[in-house]
Amino acid sequence: MRWSYVIPRGLIGLIVWLFFVFAFDPLVRHSFVITSQHIVGAKVDAKLFESSLFPPTVTLDGIQVADPSRPDFNLIQFDRCELRLNGDALLRKSYVIEHGSLSGLRWGTPR
Repeated sequence: MRWSYVIPRGLIGLIVWLFFVFAFDPLVRHSFVITSQHIVGAKVDAKLFESSLFPPTVTLDGIQVADPSRPDFNLIQFDRCELRLNGDALLRKSYVIEHGSLSGLRWGTPR
């Protein structure tokens, strides 16, 4: 066996795996918060972002979007959002939600 061939490829595979296990969800959560704040023009908080590849699912917990005209109040707030996406559509660069649930939806709550 050629170790000079196996070891570099194994290390690359390990690095890719470690990225998706430890860094992918926090990076996507940060991007979600920054993009949402830019769109809304007010502070957005997200406690948790989790994703899974098999099946493709996205879970958001503790989302609070501040009202731009009244920063002491939330425009919208929800406790949990779970989305299951269609894997075949993702391969064709489309987003199709097969199943979604939203719990604890509230408007105009104080921050």
